[in-house]
Amino acid sequence: MATERYTTHHLNKRAHPTPLPLDDDVPEFIDFRVADTDRVITVKVRGALVVGRSDHKLGLYADIDLSPFDARGKGVSRQHALILTHHNRLTIQDLRSVNGTYLNDYSLEPRREYHLRHGDHPIFGDLQLQIMFVEPAESTMNDPDQPLQTEIPRLEHATGEIPLT
Repeated sequence: MATERYTTHHLNKRAHPTPLPLDDDVPEFIDFRVADTDRVITVKVRGALVVGRSDHKLGLYADIDLSPFDARGKGVSRQHALILTHHNRLTIQDLRSVNGTYLNDYSLEPRREYHLRHGDHPIFGDLQLQIMFVEPAESTMNDPDQPLQTEIPRLEHATGEIPLT
């Protein structure tokens, strides 16, 4: 059996000029804030999470299903990207999606891992998100094995976070 070797690639230092909270630890939950909406998808972190859009006719289901956000119309593939827990870090890789994956406006090379941090802005096709690492007490999660979609207040400049709208 061949052993797959993982290499984590880091983006240009301009992408993360200052350390971010929870930068060195894998969080228990991730909130995916959807641009131009008041919606968030909360996901319990586990070994591997497929980001994409589910296709019930083909029996394909994404762990992080972006279908409710016009994913198909915005060019999100069924299996668009993969979020992995690797060496006590979260990484992201594009799964050779048709319309590509970007992280903080940097294009990701397919099948290469990139460090994922609190506050990052991934773009899947044309669907923009913001990733927030959250602790269990901060999470809106009810069933830890199922993604939860909730409404949240829009991001404001006053919080020190970059608004997506």
